[in-house]
Amino acid sequence: MSNKIFPKVFMWMFIGLLISFGTGYFVYNNPNMLYNIFSTSMYYIIIIVELLIVIFLSARIQKMNPLTAMISFVLYSVVTGLTLSIVFVMFEMSSIIYIFLITAFVFLIFALLGYFTKIDLSNIGALDLYLDFINIFLRLLNLFGKNKN
Repeated sequence: MSNKIFPKVFMWMFIGLLISFGTGYFVYNNPNMLYNIFSTSMYYIIIIVELLIVIFLSARIQKMNPLTAMISFVLYSVVTGLTLSIVFVMFEMSSIIYIFLITAFVFLIFALLGYFTKIDLSNIGALDLYLDFINIFLRLLNLFGKNKN
């Protein structure tokens, strides 16, 4: 991956994370929206839509028009934010912020290692990095996060 592409990949990953966490926090702070999503079958529909979008993106992202790929990625980030809103319900905000910062720091270290060692990351894009970050964050939150109950 050239040095010009590397910053763009991380910029889009960061934008996706901001959209997801912003959406999750927005839903968490709107009790009616939270109730409507989690008291009906809407939550299952959102999960299915999330899976369909990520499958579509994974299969087609390299063949897509850049604008279509960007819109699809932003849409996926919003839908992921809807599913992440349950994290805000289950865990204390201090745990979420703390684990998020630790995950971001670890991720930054790996990114810098890849950048300075000139590892070929040509098959890794913003979507892959975004998914890795979300998965690491959720696993660390499950291990070290403080439940509200």
